Formats: sequence, structure tokens, C-alpha cells
Amino acid sequence: MKILLTGASGNLGSAVCRKLHEDGFEVVATDQIMKKDLPVRLKVADLRDRIVCYELMEGADAIVHLAAHPNDGYPIKQELLNDNTSFTMNLLHAAYESGIRKFLFASSIQAMVRMRRIGEDGTIPQSRLKYLPADGEVPADPDNVYGLSKQLCEQMLKFYAQEKGMSCIAFRFPFLYNPEFLKFYRRYHISWKAYMNQQGNLEECFASLSVNDAARLIAAVLRKDLPVYRCYFPAIPNPIADEEVSVLLDKYYKGVELRKPVSEIKSLVDISRITGDTGWTPEDNVLQMLKDAIKV
Repeated sequence: MKILLTGASGNLGSAVCRKLHEDGFEVVATDQIMKKDLPVRLKVADLRDRIVCYELMEGADAIVHLAAHPNDGYPIKQELLNDNTSFTMNLLHAAYESGIRKFLFASSIQAMVRMRRIGEDGTIPQSRLKYLPADGEVPADPDNVYGLSKQLCEQMLKFYAQEKGMSCIAFRFPFLYNPEFLKFYRRYHISWKAYMNQQGNLEECFASLSVNDAARLIAAVLRKDLPVYRCYFPAIPNPIADEEVSVLLDKYYKGVELRKPVSEIKSLVDISRITGDTGWTPEDNVLQMLKDAIKV
């Protein structure tokens, strides 16, 4: 199977490129930034040019679209929204017109949750989550332009799935752990407590996933014939926290609908649909990997 992979130079993209290559997929890798240590030759391309997108499609069986401005830190919000949505629209429509029917897209947890932090006086604001454990069906509720761009892209995928018959899969990725990106925590001897204080959005359900597990999931989805549209929220079962799940529920999520009795909830994230569809389950214990990388 020949895969067009966008964003191949990035945190997730480079891991996906290596995994797909190892698994025997033929990978056409593209990005705006050159990266020389990938297992395949990378094509530098600007996905805002729809003609370039058609050229990249040649011979492809599926698209794995990871290219985007990676967070809300990009200062020109009009460009952030325009670029992220135009990348996706250009690729989606070119794929449809080229006869490619499988399209995988890296969305973000920021498409579905707003920022909620513990106040400086220790107060805990009310959660806006509709239910727990959370999954990919949680209604979108972004509070920044980056999250909005991802929500709009999800809607594009849903449209092309429902109206054009494509198989479109969106992944609302949480914090993606890459050991290479956390070396500075060791270097500057940042403590576990200091690290946890930086991971302060309670609406994100203390969720995480390793880039390697994310790459495994993408490879698993490529091997399956899935229904026309799916939106997944993949994460490891154990939260990135020192408390048990029952304590987290009582402390931070009062008033949120629980879809199981508290005694039966072992995780704040429900990946049962993903596992049922693909057979995938995460292998990396990100919590332990973080504690090993950071001075606890």
C-alpha cells in the first residue's frame, strides 16, 4: 500500500514515517521542513498550493495528513486558521478527485476541550465535559484558534465521508510523549512536581500517548476497512497524575455524567471503540516513562 504522509518531519510525523516504512508500506513523505534522517526521501512541498497536492497524490492508496501549525502559539491567528484548514481541504478534495478513498487526519484534544485550571486561590472551576470516561464522541468545544481549526477540519472529513463515500478517520491526539523532546527536563533537573504544574488543563483528562503508540495506531487503521467516518480519542489507560482515578473524579469532575459506576471506571479515557475497530491497544506506559525521564 502506498501512503502519502504529510508533516513527515514533525514530532509525530517522523515516528509515523519510520513505523510505516518498517511495516512494509511504501511512503511518500512530505513537509515544508527538510529532515535528512528519515528512512525515505522527503519531498519539500507547500500544501497551500492545491496543484502541488494533486501531484503528490500520484499512485497513492491512502493519505495520512499530519501537517499543520502544531499549537495555538502561532501569532498570526488568521494564517493559523487559514493554513490548517486549506492544507486539509486541498488534500481532501484532491484525494477524492484522484480516487483515493482513505484519509487519516491528526486532530487534537484541543478541538474538544476548553482550558480549565486550578485557580491561584485553589478553587476548581466546573468541568464542561459532557461525560466520562471520554472518547472521540465528546462534542467539540475549542477555546482557541488552533482547536477551532482542528474542529473545522473534522467537519470537512465528516462531510467527505458522508457525502462522497470516503473513509475518513480523525485522531484527537492528547499530549504526545517523545523521549527526544524531553531531554531538557533531565538537563535542567526539573522536578516531577514542577512538570505536573505545567500540565494543568484539567479538561484534558490527564491523557497522554507515546508517539510510537500513535504511529502503531495509524498503521493499524490503514490495515482496516473502517466505516465512513470515525473520530478517535486515543490515550493510555492510566492518567498522568499521582492520584487514583476515583480520587481524580471526586476532586476535579464533580457534576460530570459518569457512564459507569465509579467503582468500574479504571480510566478517564475510553478506547474500547478503537480497540474493537482495529485491535490496537497502547504498549508504552507514558507515566512511568516520564517519571524515569524526570527527577521525581
